[in-house]
Amino acid sequence: MSPVNHASSPPLKLLAANRSEIAIRIFRAATELGMRTIAIYAQEDRFGIHRFKADEAYIVGAGKGPVAAYLDIEGIIALAREKGVHFIHPGYGFLSENADFAQACADAGITFVGPRPELLRLMGDKTAARRVMQAAGVPVVPGSAGEVADVEEAGRVADAVGFPVILKAAAGGGGIGMARVAKPGVACEIASSRLTPHSSTQTALPSFTSRIRMGNFGTGPKFSLPMPVIGSAPTNWPKRSCCSRRSPCLRHAANVLARGPPNRYGTRSTHRPFMYPTYR
Repeated sequence: MSPVNHASSPPLKLLAANRSEIAIRIFRAATELGMRTIAIYAQEDRFGIHRFKADEAYIVGAGKGPVAAYLDIEGIIALAREKGVHFIHPGYGFLSENADFAQACADAGITFVGPRPELLRLMGDKTAARRVMQAAGVPVVPGSAGEVADVEEAGRVADAVGFPVILKAAAGGGGIGMARVAKPGVACEIASSRLTPHSSTQTALPSFTSRIRMGNFGTGPKFSLPMPVIGSAPTNWPKRSCCSRRSPCLRHAANVLARGPPNRYGTRSTHRPFMYPTYR
């Protein structure tokens, strides 16, 4: 996509469904492409810098709180339609892996800058993604086949996969809602608390679901490598604007592969990095 000639046509509008530094980076990329940028902000973010870095800024989710405001799919879509938005860029976190949000954008005739809804339904959820990888013959870490339904199942899974185990939100991210468990009794105790409403499953915040899954923690590998899957539709968006800015994991992964993981002294390892047969 080439920069828009404002003299011959009105600029395309891009809304960043995010906040702070993430939104600012999106605005910078959009501005380089000649787009008009639109920010959204919660009441608590009314003095946030990202609000003043965009061409336009509007409050969303009034009265819903600082997190839920950015998860207000209906409100964001209604605002986007009212303001004539052409693109919605989710950044990362919040609604970036929400298939319903991507579908709502499509239904409203707005381009979602990211994977198609059907791909998000497959890869945005750890349990669904695990099934897809297994069907493709990709090695996976031993763990529960699906979400852990109760304490008894948590105990059975833990005994089967071996300790230490890790409990995590099925649709969480960034380490939010995860717990490493080294002892049998503790696994059931933590699972019990996480399966109780308004407790540990809620650690994953409203942006994720309250379902949890369990797997072997894996003490062999010295580092894990995130593997983002980019499934955007064919487009002329520059890679620097769309891919690398949407997922910092790409830059981090490239750095690890090129230089090796940090050692315990905070410097880079001297050995050549390599890929392990399983990932977590």
